Amino acid sequence: MSSARNRASRWHRLGRLTQALLPAVGAIAAVVVAVWTFFAFTAVFPGSGYWQRIFSTLITFAGGYTAPGKTAVKDAGDFPPTSIAIPATLAFAITIAAAASVVVVLSRRARNAIRVWLAHPRLAVLGNGPTATAIITSAIENEISVVLVTHSETSESHLAARGTCPTLIVPNLDAVQDSPGLIRIAKRAQNVVVATESSSENLRIRQALRRHRPGAAELDDFRSLMAVVSDPRLAEALRPTTLRRVFAEEDVTCPSENVAEHVCHVIDAAATGSRAVRKGDDGQSVSLVERVAVQVVDVASAPGETEAWADLAATVELWVRRLTWGRIFLNGDERADGMFNPIVPVEVIPADQPLPTDGSLTVRVYAGSPTRSVSALLRDRVADPAATADLTVLVADRIAAQAAANSIAEVGKPLLTGRQWMKDGAVLPEPVDGPGARGTTTVVVDPVAIGLDANLVVDAITLQWARMFAQTYNFMFAGDYSIIAWEPGAPLAERLAAEEREAAKAAREKAMSEHPGIAGSDGETEYLAAAEERARVRKRKEIGNRYSCRKAVQNMLLFLDDPDLDPENEGASGGETGGYELVRVAADLPRPPVAPCLSDDDVVKIAGLEHDDWRRREWLERRPLPGIRRWLTPDKSKKVAWRTADFSASGVRDFTLAELERSPEEIYRLAAERGIVVDDDFKRLVADFPRAANYNRRIVTETYPAIAAAFGYAIVRKNHTAFPAAPDDDASEWWVFPRRPNEVTAEKQSESWTWTTSGGDEMTGGAGDWLVTDQWGARRSVTPEDFERLYEPVPSGRENRYRRIGSVRARPARPGETVVSKEGPTVAREGDWVVQGDTGDRWCVPGVDFSRGYVSSGGR
Repeated sequence: MSSARNRASRWHRLGRLTQALLPAVGAIAAVVVAVWTFFAFTAVFPGSGYWQRIFSTLITFAGGYTAPGKTAVKDAGDFPPTSIAIPATLAFAITIAAAASVVVVLSRRARNAIRVWLAHPRLAVLGNGPTATAIITSAIENEISVVLVTHSETSESHLAARGTCPTLIVPNLDAVQDSPGLIRIAKRAQNVVVATESSSENLRIRQALRRHRPGAAELDDFRSLMAVVSDPRLAEALRPTTLRRVFAEEDVTCPSENVAEHVCHVIDAAATGSRAVRKGDDGQSVSLVERVAVQVVDVASAPGETEAWADLAATVELWVRRLTWGRIFLNGDERADGMFNPIVPVEVIPADQPLPTDGSLTVRVYAGSPTRSVSALLRDRVADPAATADLTVLVADRIAAQAAANSIAEVGKPLLTGRQWMKDGAVLPEPVDGPGARGTTTVVVDPVAIGLDANLVVDAITLQWARMFAQTYNFMFAGDYSIIAWEPGAPLAERLAAEEREAAKAAREKAMSEHPGIAGSDGETEYLAAAEERARVRKRKEIGNRYSCRKAVQNMLLFLDDPDLDPENEGASGGETGGYELVRVAADLPRPPVAPCLSDDDVVKIAGLEHDDWRRREWLERRPLPGIRRWLTPDKSKKVAWRTADFSASGVRDFTLAELERSPEEIYRLAAERGIVVDDDFKRLVADFPRAANYNRRIVTETYPAIAAAFGYAIVRKNHTAFPAAPDDDASEWWVFPRRPNEVTAEKQSESWTWTTSGGDEMTGGAGDWLVTDQWGARRSVTPEDFERLYEPVPSGRENRYRRIGSVRARPARPGETVVSKEGPTVAREGDWVVQGDTGDRWCVPGVDFSRGYVSSGGR
């Protein structure tokens, strides 16, 4: 397919060269023929006047002949003479050619106009300059059906798109009402991106197009109406301050944010790969590192360099910080003992501090100037080779990076882009032995190729959140493999048929290579047909999961908005009460959000609604009709409905959430009543039903707050704020925060010992105190009296396993204040909380630990 694109590109370049040279060639030919004709008239009619010969010469270009005077040839035979006829014929041919070229130009415009009028493009791009050019170029490379709307045939975007996609010329992009063609394109295109060089103009045009987009508030098949906003601070300010019940179609796309999201995908792949987590001897996943330490280096622009990527490094750091927030609420795959596979925490390290050398997987991101980032990386490696990160993400111009590939890539290996690296499995080299030596991998993220990717700039809010849902949901099954993000441009319903054909072909080839003896046997046809069908089903499941994720995030807003949830909510700021909403938190917030305190009944209700919706969830595929039926049917296709649950092998689709938690005998009875065969395979599935039911609850308690935090939102009770104001030391005014019912391991100690907080403070536990270790491996001491009030044995009776109970009052700490606890004094840092128990004891808790350990009641 790429060779076909290359051939098309060569013909396109040849056509453009011919178009440029043709007028000059025609002019030269006309002059030569005119001079030739003039001298021919002079020779044949020597007695004619000068102006008469010029007149006769011009007449020949119209295919005529006029003798300028008496001929000097006695008894001339042919008329006009041959010496006149030849140049006259050539002159007339030039006239015909010129007229034909005019017809060609006009017909080309006519064809373009027809293509624009009939188009139902996947993407329409409005713009004239480099931004629209980059998007159009990306769309052409990715074979996306696209229409360009620009103000002139001489615009940069039109020159890039000419001959490759339909183009609508609109003198003034702002005057939407004056352009029926633009309105028609806006109605018919699946995605519209307004990409002029002015953010304010883009927002203005988007606003004018809103009324012409059908179903503007109802998203269908990931439709979007986007305005490119280059300033990430403006893009952040334009996000909805509150999300409740539904998402809206209109949105903005910020190239810097697109780059930042991609960098987060790269970090996630590294944080879940074999360098961070592996299976132990007992088959359980174990962490190989304590954390993933990420450092973002801001590279200043070169003199005269474009400022289009201002605040790029700050935007990347903000998104990575929010990534760390989202990971706080997540657990890995649930084990048989009730514990979870570890999720390695991600931590942002300031750029002016050295990267940690022990116990961490290190990632350094160079961002800012697309060209100077390369030199900044080379400078740092020369200055201190031992300080090289395990993974370097170079946000830079791809050409500049490739030029320096020999200096920055691993020896003998190509310099990969972030997408190529993840596609190849996100492999990191093992640590290199030796003083100061480190194995390292460098990947390149081109800000133009990613930030203005035609697949990414059309991502409306639901598609972004659906992708994040898939990412966070995968963490609930995290083991010892890299979690690779659902990348923009991944196949959806319109590509299902093609994806099925490719998957079936690959499955047939694999089956033949693995079992060559099957060829020619009696069971060959059935065996290959079964292999092909399994491949098709996998593709349907893969694409169906993407639509299911979109529905899940839409359900999140819908279910949380239920006024029957949280009936005791009095509405701190007045207005509607009952239910929850998402509120945006400040970009410079020093502490992560805190999850809401959802009651057990609310969690079960939402989990049940989500499970029941999943059981009936459908998505539509449009398949072209065969033969003549395609031309006789108005929409030229038939709709095929696929149900997401039909592709699940877990067996839970036939049961409600409550039924999944019944005894195996009751489930067997229900299955028999519903015509399900109760065999050994089904019984093995039933053994896992309670865990499957718990996944639905974990979607509510883990995935919901994780998605919200990753996009800079907190889930709060309606008409409440995300954080309390910083009150004085009167604890009666502090908010109440129930403890998360996390399970811990606890053992009573016979001797005193010391332990260190996550902030680095050394504490002392006395003889008789309990040593408590939480699911993330953090240790603390608890007095016997406090332990009896704050923990209860886990009902399953597992040895040394307890669950946290009770609640505390807390307020945001003032940086630098000293908090004296039973174990010793602590100096509060930025983002810490001051916590008071029911006995009046106070202690300091880092922001990350507080969000892990407590939930917000939203008030006093």
